[in-house]
Amino acid sequence: MPLSSLVNAVLARSNVIVFLRSGTYSGDLTFSGSNLTLFGEGPQGGTVTIDGNVTVNGSGNRIRGARILGDLSLIGSGAGITYSRVGGALAVSGSDAVLLNNVFCGAATISASGLLALGNAGLQPVPSPSGGC
Repeated sequence: MPLSSLVNAVLARSNVIVFLRSGTYSGDLTFSGSNLTLFGEGPQGGTVTIDGNVTVNGSGNRIRGARILGDLSLIGSGAGITYSRVGGALAVSGSDAVLLNNVFCGAATISASGLLALGNAGLQPVPSPSGGC
C-alpha cells in the first residue's frame, strides 16, 4: 500500500494518534507536528512494515511496533521509538530521545543529549541479531 500524502498531512498536525493495520506501506514518512504517536500492530515490528525512510521532527513524537526498511532520523526533541526494527541507518540528533527494545540493523549516529536507550540490539554493547536483520 502506498503511503499517501494524507498520512503525511496527518503527521504534520499535533496531538494525533495514528494506527496502521497490518501490511507493507511504501514511501517515506515525515513527522512534522508534535505529540504524535504512530502505532504498528506488532511488537518488534512484525506485522507493519514501512518500506521507506522515516524522519521525526517536532517534539514528543513516538513510533511503536513498526518495521522500517529504510533509514530513521530522530531530529526533534523528546522523540522515541519502541518495540520496532530499523533496517537502515539510525541518526539521533534531537534531545531527550527514547530508544526502548528495538532492533537496529544499520549504522547508528547518535549526537543527541539526554538519550535513554535500553534493550536495543544493534546499539553498543548489544550486537545486532546473529541471524541478520
